[in-house]
Amino acid sequence: MFSVSLIFETCDQLALRYLFEGVLGVSSFVSASIERVEECLDEEELPPLWILGGDRKPARVLQLVRKVKKRDPSAAVVVLSRGGSDDFAAQAFKAGAADVLKEIGSLEVFTYRLRARLAGNEILTGLDFDDVTWDTEDFVSQRAGLTATESQIMHLMIHQDGQLVTRDQMSRAIDKKPWSYGDRKFDVHVAKLRKKLKSRFGEKIHVSTVRSAGYKLYLS
Repeated sequence: MFSVSLIFETCDQLALRYLFEGVLGVSSFVSASIERVEECLDEEELPPLWILGGDRKPARVLQLVRKVKKRDPSAAVVVLSRGGSDDFAAQAFKAGAADVLKEIGSLEVFTYRLRARLAGNEILTGLDFDDVTWDTEDFVSQRAGLTATESQIMHLMIHQDGQLVTRDQMSRAIDKKPWSYGDRKFDVHVAKLRKKLKSRFGEKIHVSTVRSAGYKLYLS
């Protein structure tokens, strides 16, 4: 089965890792470093699918698209750029990208979009999507055995896209009231959540405490 190379700085990689490893059953190499992903170009056999985030270093991403297509003209490259302009999209297509998107959106729609865009390519053909759980949060919650409150905290962290989540945000979202100083309820929930995530996903998904501020979700 094929593998896929991904470049993402934040929580997009969680959804994409779930899509490829959890739903489609293919291996993936995920990195926030363009330099690390460029090392894949030195391998004898390249991944047939590359999904590249283009926000941090758009010029380097365009260069990487060209390098991939030069090494393997049959490789499919999809570029995701939330802040990308029409000019960037045009340059990405000129470089050889199969598609340029501002966001992933629904994993189900994204998958069928990939299948349509890559028509004629063996990628994604013959895969069965029946009885698939497309929702990333459901996948994480089910696999880690999260409680309802832990799932709500996970939801907040995923949708903060790697940014800080404060105790007050948790309290307002879950308890519908401001957080009271000294209330350690959410610290207890996060401690249990962290333990479950580590047990099920190792270091791939972890929660970091920001002293006197709150928590951040990290992916590796």
